[in-house]
Amino acid sequence: MLRQSVVAVVAAVALLGARNRSAEGFRHVGVARSGRARPDRCQSVGKLSASPMEKFMSGLEKMMTGPQLEGSMDTPQEQEQQEEPQDMSAFRESLIRQSRKDSLKKKEEFTGYDMYDLIVDKFDVPYDVQINKTVWMGKPVLCFNIMWKHLGQSSFPLSEQEYLEHLQALAELLMEWDRVDQFKRSLADTKKRPQSYFGYAVALPLDLDPDTMVDYFDDSYF
Repeated sequence: MLRQSVVAVVAAVALLGARNRSAEGFRHVGVARSGRARPDRCQSVGKLSASPMEKFMSGLEKMMTGPQLEGSMDTPQEQEQQEEPQDMSAFRESLIRQSRKDSLKKKEEFTGYDMYDLIVDKFDVPYDVQINKTVWMGKPVLCFNIMWKHLGQSSFPLSEQEYLEHLQALAELLMEWDRVDQFKRSLADTKKRPQSYFGYAVALPLDLDPDTMVDYFDDSYF
């Protein structure tokens, strides 16, 4: 139905163009016989009759042939197949990032404030915490040492803000290693207490493999 309508429109436009050309020819003949040449008038009539016809036919040709004449000859299905690898790659990367975020959310949240509360609840004093590597039965062991110095002492080198930031960094390490529960159990089970007179620290060992220790700390760190 649409094709018949388009054919009818094309036929009507062709007939109208033939009439315009005939009329224009008669005008030129009349002008030539009378000798009263009016070139501006003749040129303007020619431009007005040709320009709408060219625009209409150009638009009709685009409508009939579609966008393939202007751009690539690929079909929409082929274009989708060409774009599919990039889209799938971006989709996979998005899934991986979302999976990592979900796994972090599933882990127990543990902050420097939480570590502060645990230390104060255990010892009534906000003691300092330091990382120390030692050797036990020929194997390297990483420990969180509860030191004898604490916040509030005149000799303590950190301000309250710096102390909390330090605990926050340690808490993030415990979360990354998935050792939060082990730290909590070791702190709750220990019967020892830091002694400032002897310079004695309470060591809380963490069950980490040697490769993890090497990845985070080299020998120069300790």
